[in-house]
Amino acid sequence: MPAGFQAVSVTFASPTEGWVLGSVGCGTSRCLAIVHTLDAGRTWATIPAPPTTLSPDRGWPGATGGVGGLRFADPLDGWAFGPELWATHDGGQSWARLTIPGHSGSVVVALEAAHDLVHAVLYDGKVAFRIASSRVGTDTWRLSSLVLPFGAGPVAEVQLVLSGGAGWVLQNDRTVVNGARLVGGSWRAWQPACADVVGPAYLAASSAEDLVAACDLGLWSTPAGGHLFVSHDGGLTFVETGTRVPGGLEAEIASPGTSTVIVAGGAGTRSVLVGSFDGGRTWTTVFSGGAAASSDLGFTTPTQGVVVTNDGRLRMTRDGGRSWAQVRF
Repeated sequence: MPAGFQAVSVTFASPTEGWVLGSVGCGTSRCLAIVHTLDAGRTWATIPAPPTTLSPDRGWPGATGGVGGLRFADPLDGWAFGPELWATHDGGQSWARLTIPGHSGSVVVALEAAHDLVHAVLYDGKVAFRIASSRVGTDTWRLSSLVLPFGAGPVAEVQLVLSGGAGWVLQNDRTVVNGARLVGGSWRAWQPACADVVGPAYLAASSAEDLVAACDLGLWSTPAGGHLFVSHDGGLTFVETGTRVPGGLEAEIASPGTSTVIVAGGAGTRSVLVGSFDGGRTWTTVFSGGAAASSDLGFTTPTQGVVVTNDGRLRMTRDGGRSWAQVRF
């Protein structure tokens, strides 16, 4: 392991095999690095990284180069993205930079893989987001005809959530702007949760039918804090449930089952995870520490989950989200 490794993005293809994209000291700057585990994060070793730079702006439409996100679908097939797009089909031993046909200048703002497909959300640099899809194991990308117009605010962000063969895209630009839903293998326009709350929404799915959305009600009007909404029909309808979500919402939410919801927030300069294990009726703080932002909060199994905090540390839970321990590289 290289000394001083700092995590940026994490992905697990199974309960035991995972990868972390990060950086190491490289002269007076920092260089891209990837580490790999075969024993659920107990030991790690380096593998080759794409020959590019680390992007601090993964997922931001204005990003100009490098990568800041990593996803693997299986032991061989993975992608480094945001804003560039790189693929490996030999477990990271070699990487190739890709372009989406017809969108060579587009910025990749989100990417996820599930159900033998990989999907990427692209910003065309002008006025819209597009969605491209490819079979895992190939680099044959197909662009959806659906166009998601860019919001009018200055802080556009896109979430891409997959569960089996179902998927959802949600755009926030201060408030909920628009969305897309994967139905029968095709992306279609979708009305996301909380489109009328004058604030952003953050989405997670535990199955093709069961979704949760943490919505910041009235953030840009009369602030009322975070509230939880649930759907049991694949996102066609949402209803509010439980009590107010404590802490400020920080764009990350995960739900391994209908009872468990973990939401990332911030308290001053500290990162906070709050959890509910009764469907949102009660909440408790399950982690507090690190820098006041986090990424890649998610679960590989109902008990095992991961999150990267903004201080460059990976934390894992092995008890369904009730406790989060720092992983030592």
